[in-house]
Amino acid sequence: MINALQAMGASFALFISNISRQGLVYIPCLFIFNALFGLYGLVWAQPIADLTSFVICLILYFVSLNKLQNSPKAKMA
Repeated sequence: MINALQAMGASFALFISNISRQGLVYIPCLFIFNALFGLYGLVWAQPIADLTSFVICLILYFVSLNKLQNSPKAKMA
């Protein structure tokens, strides 16, 4: 997905998808799941962050694809 966003030239979506896993999702998951579930929460924070980041990237991909398909350059071809 990240390579597809890069190939589409969606720089903002690419930036968000790159920082979402470690910065925007994983660190808050560590604190939240540690408070809720203790040590097991820390173990589950990684897969939950990966899944959440994948969903964010998927949404950004389809938004970028829709913008690309509706652009004036795409209608000329």
